[in-house]
Amino acid sequence: MILQASLFAILTSSASALVFSAEPKNADGDLEAFGKEMEPASRDAFLHGIPWREVASRRAEAMKSLRNQSIVFYGDSLAEHWSGDQQGLSVTRLKNRAKLWKRMFGDRYGAAHVSGIGGDRIGNLLWRLQNGESPIHAQPRLIMLNIGTNDIEYGWMQKHNKIDPKDAAEKMFEGIKNVVELFDKESPSSQILLNAVLPRSSAWPKGPYSKVIPELNRLIEGLADQKTIHYSDCSNVLLKHGKISQDYSLDFLHPNDAGAARWGQCLQPTIDKILLQ
Repeated sequence: MILQASLFAILTSSASALVFSAEPKNADGDLEAFGKEMEPASRDAFLHGIPWREVASRRAEAMKSLRNQSIVFYGDSLAEHWSGDQQGLSVTRLKNRAKLWKRMFGDRYGAAHVSGIGGDRIGNLLWRLQNGESPIHAQPRLIMLNIGTNDIEYGWMQKHNKIDPKDAAEKMFEGIKNVVELFDKESPSSQILLNAVLPRSSAWPKGPYSKVIPELNRLIEGLADQKTIHYSDCSNVLLKHGKISQDYSLDFLHPNDAGAARWGQCLQPTIDKILLQ
C-alpha cells in the first residue's frame, strides 16, 4: 500500500507540473465561473455506491439530534476521517481515529462531534448547512472548520488553473466567509475556530499548491478577531525538513494516525484558551 501511495503521489505530482508548465494568467470569465462554484451546491457523486445526498442526509440527521455540544467539527475528508469514516463509510485504516478523537477532544473538552464528507468543497458544505446540517440545534461552545483543499484541487487546479493564485484565493475566501456568517447566524453564541488549509503534494513546498495555499491561509487568518473567531495554523504537522513526510501522510494530504495525533496536539493549546480558561 505504501508503494502504491508513493507511485500515485509521483504521478499526480508529475501531472501537476505539466499543467503548470506556463505561468498562469488572469482570465475574467474563468474567475467568474470559479466564483460561482463557491455557491451552495449538492453533488451528483456516488460515494462507495451511496448517493452523496444520502450521506449528507445522514450528517444532517445526526446534527439535528445533538444538544449542548462542546465541539462540532465541520468540513471535508480531513474532518471526516476523525470519525473513522471515509465518504460515509467506516474503513479499516481509520479504525483508531474515532478513539483518538475521543481521547484528544471528547475526554478533554466534553461532547465533541465530527461532521465531514470527503471530497466536499465550500459550496457543498454551504448546501449541507442550508439543508439540515446547521448547528442550530447543537449550539456548540466551539465550531471548528476545515474546508478549501478540494476547491483548490478540483476547482482551481483541474478546471481554472489560468486564474492567478491570489485571485483564486480571494474567491475561495469569499465562500469561507459565507460559511462563517451562516455559523454566526445559526449559533450566535458559539466560538469559531478556523483551521489553516494543510499543505498537499509530494512536491511541497514547491509546485502550484504552494502558490495558493499560503495566500488563502493569510486571508483566513485575517478573518480571526481572537474574540469569537479564532485561527489555528497547523501546517507543519505533516512536515519533516519542510517537506510532507509519509510518516504522517501516505498520500501527501490526509494525515495517518501519527499525523492526526500531531494535528490534535497542535490544536489543543488554542482550544484550551477558548474552552478551558
